[in-house]
Amino acid sequence: MTAPISINVGGHLFTTLKSTLDRSPFLAALLSEQWGLAIARVDGLPFVDRNPVVFGHVLDFLRTSVPPIFWSRSNAFDLPLYAALLCEADYFQLDALATWIRDERYTYAIRITPKTDVELLSDCRHGLRDHPANVEKTFHPSVVEARSNSGKSTTLWKRVDVQTTKLYPPVSREVPNTP
Repeated sequence: MTAPISINVGGHLFTTLKSTLDRSPFLAALLSEQWGLAIARVDGLPFVDRNPVVFGHVLDFLRTSVPPIFWSRSNAFDLPLYAALLCEADYFQLDALATWIRDERYTYAIRITPKTDVELLSDCRHGLRDHPANVEKTFHPSVVEARSNSGKSTTLWKRVDVQTTKLYPPVSREVPNTP
């Protein structure tokens, strides 16, 4: 096991194992004995003048080899953050991560599957099988309500499940066939 090392990135201290930083060709060269005396230092620690927030994601990638997923249900993919991470991946010579972002492989990391749960209203005792075939449907952002001519109703709640998957290794240049 290698010894822990601290570096200063943009004024923030990061402590990790040297073997983790050695996964980046840039950081491995920077911390090598060849460059040891030539690099900038702050309070005796190697200094890298980069964005510390984005470097946190770079360090997570170096630790796990899993690219980050910047996605939320309300905002979808955070494209500016992916653009910033791409600049850092190029800077730190992380070719697998840079290729993953350039090829927009993150779009294959999120799978949205619609599922429908059926919730019967209290006045609908017999369920959907007793409803006549001529059911009117009113669509709302999150609810589908079905009403029959008999006055019975059933509320169908629509739900979206988000599933993330590990993508690395391998990072492939081939784009999978999607339906």
